[in-house]
Amino acid sequence: MSGMYALRGELKVINVGSSHFHDQLRRQGVRSIQVNWRPPVELEDDLQDILKEVL
Repeated sequence: MSGMYALRGELKVINVGSSHFHDQLRRQGVRSIQVNWRPPVELEDDLQDILKEVL
């Protein structure tokens, strides 16, 4: 089928990250859920130690 695949049934999407994409899907009537996820912030060891003391 030259790279094109026929979808069977209703399209359902799990969107991870940007809510803009999720909003656009919903506007088009696509069932989707939004997962609010961000990659963990990596801190330098000395900053991590300071935050542990403060918190």
